[in-house]
Amino acid sequence: MHMINLQAVSQVIVPGLLNARYLSSVALRKPRGESCKFNISTLDPQRLVTSDFIDIGDKTHITVLYRNVGVIYRRYDLIYPRTTYNVYQPFPPGTHGYLYLHRIPDVHPAASTIRFRICDKDLPPLESFSRGRDLVAPKSMPWQINIWQLMGQYRNENISDCLVLDQVISAEVVQQLHNFESLNKRNTKFRLHSPPILSFRQPFSIMMNQKTSNLRFVGLDNHILWHVKAKTSIMEDLPGEGKLCTMCLDYNPHGRSYKDRIVFRILQIPQELRGKTRYNEGDIMPFRIATNCQPKTPLHPTLLDTLIRQSPSLSSAQSQS
Repeated sequence: MHMINLQAVSQVIVPGLLNARYLSSVALRKPRGESCKFNISTLDPQRLVTSDFIDIGDKTHITVLYRNVGVIYRRYDLIYPRTTYNVYQPFPPGTHGYLYLHRIPDVHPAASTIRFRICDKDLPPLESFSRGRDLVAPKSMPWQINIWQLMGQYRNENISDCLVLDQVISAEVVQQLHNFESLNKRNTKFRLHSPPILSFRQPFSIMMNQKTSNLRFVGLDNHILWHVKAKTSIMEDLPGEGKLCTMCLDYNPHGRSYKDRIVFRILQIPQELRGKTRYNEGDIMPFRIATNCQPKTPLHPTLLDTLIRQSPSLSSAQSQS
């Protein structure tokens, strides 16, 4: 496990954690293909209005004006293998509905994501939303934009104000992200290529047959970034292309040491592979550092304390005890 205190080093990361180069899944320039532009008033599913309904079916990417100021820009997915020119897969036909902010209960609000809810236009917005379903990406995971990615889009400084005015993210959380960005320093070993893990029960995806995965954790208050290579394989010798599963970190209060109090919990396995893995949905598996991790250092107890502090219910329980 590597750990770095971002206040102790000198150069800014390219030029910050929220910088566009960090956003591997957000395009910096518009790809070839047809796009569409819309204007929406809110990302709060409880305050949706008819004019927030958009149809993005068969489009390769969308540009949405949010509250007349912020811009939400996103493509659907690349077609692999890549060639000299990127070819973008369009959104599926019938992709119409509402963009909304998806908040996971008991997970730090900075880990919130924007998702697309496929809905029926003929129903009132609230009823239509409640009966709808989330758009799924080609790898069977929800299509989504992480808040870190959204705030890091090029020339999108106003998006923070929009989120606060829309009352979907608090000013305190936005300030935490901006403070972390200003303290984030250049170090290629710690460059982030995906949204970091902030708290227990925050879902993330890993390749099922990959023996180890690089996980990155962020302490928003102590400004520390951890880079951990952990053992995550739940299925070896998986034929064909690697499959994704969803898991999270969970807190085990009965662990004998701080190392044993952090565990993986399996959340979702592709339907065709259920029952064929070493761990099934709902199971927990040990959180272990890969033996080839350099340097070979023990899991720092500060990581456990940070995850507890950034997990709402655990933080509340700790403050009351």
